[in-house]
Amino acid sequence: MYNAWSIYIGVSVPEMPRSWKVRIFFLIYVFYCFAMSTVFQAFFVSYLVEPGYGEKISKFQEILNSNVNYGFIVAVEFGLSTMEFSDHLQFPPTRRVDCVDLKNCLKRTMSDGDVATISSPELNKYLSNELGYQDEIFSPCSLDYTFIYLSFVALFTKGNSALYQYNTHLRRVLESGIGFRYLGQLKHEAILRGRTKSEDDGNSMFFVFTLSHMGPAFSVLGFGYVFSTIVCIAECLYKRFSK
Repeated sequence: MYNAWSIYIGVSVPEMPRSWKVRIFFLIYVFYCFAMSTVFQAFFVSYLVEPGYGEKISKFQEILNSNVNYGFIVAVEFGLSTMEFSDHLQFPPTRRVDCVDLKNCLKRTMSDGDVATISSPELNKYLSNELGYQDEIFSPCSLDYTFIYLSFVALFTKGNSALYQYNTHLRRVLESGIGFRYLGQLKHEAILRGRTKSEDDGNSMFFVFTLSHMGPAFSVLGFGYVFSTIVCIAECLYKRFSK
């Protein structure tokens, strides 16, 4: 073991160890280095490249038990007062934040993660794209179930002649997919504006870990292999011609 360790650290030994015990010891050492490099890479990716991950909040009770504040909107509060929904009233006054500007409130949710509010998934996706947060890491997430279902209706007086025309045109618009096309166009424009903002800011704190980040390590490893191969061939040729 002492002779093998001397070889590892580059210290001269009286004679080269060639027994099967030393070869098994060297093989165990190689396996150990392989295992440690794999563990190091896993820890490197988990803790350095993608930091800040926590357990997902999937239930309303988990929000109450956490330190997340409730960002209320006056218009939404007025609408909820006409319903039989009162879960949002369980938040104490000290944990209620007035979200006057929904965009700023959503930006605080994505950056700090200390505010939760009631909103629709489509609106959250649109605002996150407009703010330049296209990745899933920064996009706001929702609970596993829907709190409120809303439906919008247009009321007409009984016998109104415009009712039939309105229903006809509305049905044609929905069946042709114009609404979904318009919504997709809005999302696309928001993504373009958000991407321009993120490129202009240039202060992205996180990045996507790709193989290019390991390029220098693989380059050094490849150079070592090539150099060691050349040295080995040179040693073999020198020994052959010297004899």
